[in-house]
Amino acid sequence: MSIIFREIKDKNTKCLEAILQLALTYGNLLRMSWLFVLECISKIDYYLNYSQTHKETDNFKNEMIDQIEQSKSEVIKEIVDIHSINCIFSRSSSFDLDEIMDFITCICKTAE
Repeated sequence: MSIIFREIKDKNTKCLEAILQLALTYGNLLRMSWLFVLECISKIDYYLNYSQTHKETDNFKNEMIDQIEQSKSEVIKEIVDIHSINCIFSRSSSFDLDEIMDFITCICKTAE
């Protein structure tokens, strides 16, 4: 079985930026679509903290994977404003009851 590790391309960064902007602008309308947004935020968090959490390896394959993941981490750190992610969670306090229930449900599903 061959595993392909891809770099983050410009189209990926633009999509990520658009998803975060949609969450900031239309968060009160996303309903269960929050699941997709929160999964993206979870992956962003992984890469923002990658250098702190990855383990040193002696295996060449794992070293190559680590280099690719480190590269992705650097790209994510350049394009993502952590303040915007914090704003997404802060703005959730203004959601109506149904929306906050969907938001919390999606957070729980993301954490599984």
